[in-house]
Amino acid sequence: MSVEFWYVRHGETLFNRMRRYQGQCDSPLTEKGIGDAQRAGAALKDTVFTRAYCSFSGRAEDTAEIVLGERELVPVRKKGLMEHYVGLAEGALIDDPVTRRAIEYGNSTGDWSHVEGESIPDMKKRIRHTLEEIAGECADGDRVLIVSHGSYCMYLMEEMLGVDIAALRKANGGKLPVPNGSILRFAYDNGTWILRQLPKDPDCYTEP
Repeated sequence: MSVEFWYVRHGETLFNRMRRYQGQCDSPLTEKGIGDAQRAGAALKDTVFTRAYCSFSGRAEDTAEIVLGERELVPVRKKGLMEHYVGLAEGALIDDPVTRRAIEYGNSTGDWSHVEGESIPDMKKRIRHTLEEIAGECADGDRVLIVSHGSYCMYLMEEMLGVDIAALRKANGGKLPVPNGSILRFAYDNGTWILRQLPKDPDCYTEP
């Protein structure tokens, strides 16, 4: 069985603009965020999707609806597509020194128990379970849109697609190499997950 996937990160949100660590808490798309989703939709306007999924977060659901446009396809909401849960750091200012130390410790060790958050190994297990569940719901030849989150995309690439995330971050100047509205391409082919294209800003996106 072969299935093609298009993964879109939601558009910019109010918390993104305010530099707050969003995690699973939610905030609305900004005007730019709506534009991010519209740009992703324009980049994918000729792409035929047979299925669509998004996380429970409003920012992901709103982005999915914009990307799908007039297609007669309603995205299925999956709890397993929710962003990394960062516990007491949810909604905290990223540039606050205490928050920054918590983030650095959690990312370097994979352990977020110090802020009552989800460990990175547990998140990767959740990602694998969710992607395999989605693949199990698909038929041969399906073309699937997924709208989810930035950190989720990073851990998905590392866990499922064998991407060296540390090298990718370094090449991007240490910043998250998953812009709002960006498009990642990958596939599932008879039990094997295959990277098609790293996340691209929708203005630079071309089908691989």
